[in-house]
Amino acid sequence: MSADAARLLLLNVLVLVLGLGLLPLVRIAPSWSALRSRWPLAYMVGVAILGIVDATLELVHVPLGLIEVAVLAAASAVGGSFRLLDQRARPDVPAPQPDPAARDGRVDRLSVVGGLIALSLALALAARATHAYAVRPLREYDGWAIYGAKARALYEFDGVSDGVFANPYYDAPTHPLLLPSLEAIGFRAIGAFDPVLLHVQLGLLAIGFAGAAWVVLRPASEPLLAGATILAVLSAPAVFAQLGTNFADIPLAFFVSLGIASVAAWLSTRADWLLVAGAIFLAAGALTKSEGMLFAAAALVVLLALSCTRRRQFVRAGSAAVVVLVAVAPWRLYVSSNDLRHPDYELSHVFDRLFLADNWYRVEPVTRELLRQLTNTDSWGLLLPIFAVSLAVAVLRLNVAPALFAVAWLVVSFVGLLLVYWITIRPLEPNLFNTSNRTVATLLLGAGLVAPVLIGRRDAAPSTRPCARRRRTAS
Repeated sequence: MSADAARLLLLNVLVLVLGLGLLPLVRIAPSWSALRSRWPLAYMVGVAILGIVDATLELVHVPLGLIEVAVLAAASAVGGSFRLLDQRARPDVPAPQPDPAARDGRVDRLSVVGGLIALSLALALAARATHAYAVRPLREYDGWAIYGAKARALYEFDGVSDGVFANPYYDAPTHPLLLPSLEAIGFRAIGAFDPVLLHVQLGLLAIGFAGAAWVVLRPASEPLLAGATILAVLSAPAVFAQLGTNFADIPLAFFVSLGIASVAAWLSTRADWLLVAGAIFLAAGALTKSEGMLFAAAALVVLLALSCTRRRQFVRAGSAAVVVLVAVAPWRLYVSSNDLRHPDYELSHVFDRLFLADNWYRVEPVTRELLRQLTNTDSWGLLLPIFAVSLAVAVLRLNVAPALFAVAWLVVSFVGLLLVYWITIRPLEPNLFNTSNRTVATLLLGAGLVAPVLIGRRDAAPSTRPCARRRRTAS
């Protein structure tokens, strides 16, 4: 292993430590027992929060490197430890009950073993891809011209330089900064711009995704189905093929699908830590790519609608929306203050009836192409059929709230993508056919990952109302 690779791996170990400390601080793991069962969430939570924080700090030229991340990790670990010790020392506060998934008497041992085997295969697949990425050059256009260029600019200028980020001659000026920020931290840890080793961070993201998905799926699904679904997602041919290009579509899909699965599991179990995790991942997705704001907004609008009849649930859903808004606000202010325009479309055209009428001819080919990509099993395996089967089971089992959330999110997101292509100022060809295979990634990974939650656990009580009161599990 080279010294550069060792420093990069050290950085990611520190991100894991950062996430472990954050889990108690954000109340995802408010007790030692919860931390023991939910620690695989730590890496993705650390990546998400570090990316959000650094993307904001880059705007004011306060870059983070290896030393800064080490300090943050140490502070997080100390703060999280004190939080856990304080929780244990307070006799007036009852200790949270363990998740039903953690009780041996309530799960089938064979299902657990099968789920762990499937999860191990998924992790092995991700580890193999990470090893291959270590020698992969950065060659695809968007990978180096958009995300690679932004990451290098952040590294070279120690933050956002208007000469690059507010310059219309650079591609995609309105794309958010989470992915370039994370890569810039890696370059500072290495001490040089390395367009090859940046792929290792992408591979580690897939490993972290598998661990996080296992944790958020377990409270609301059978372990065998959870493990098999994670394996199905990561073994879809397009996932690692697209991830290695350094495009933001698969990292975006990882964050948003974890957010969707977490929110659906919260609707099923009312375990508040799942909503906290969902808000964090949706916020990270909104800062990963412009479409991420569409997918996160669709999830939050649907969630607020489903929580409308119960004030407490509505307030908690609103709090999740506030988290996402706070995360994206600094970047949106920068875009607005510099009058940056998306190169593909003008949002004002959404309200321009004349423009929409003149471009009505686009709706049919865009719809057909998006549906073709969604049903392309050569690229995405059986993710859509898995979702369809799980939806049918959810209807039979009256698992209504998660099913309504998942279907409504998919429909709103699909319509949002259709609208984006409808108002684009570029010709449909070749724009639609060059991008449609990537823009559907989040829809498919989100639909696939939420499938076990729709099927639910064997011991779960059905809910025939979207906002029905459910027995609380772990808070």
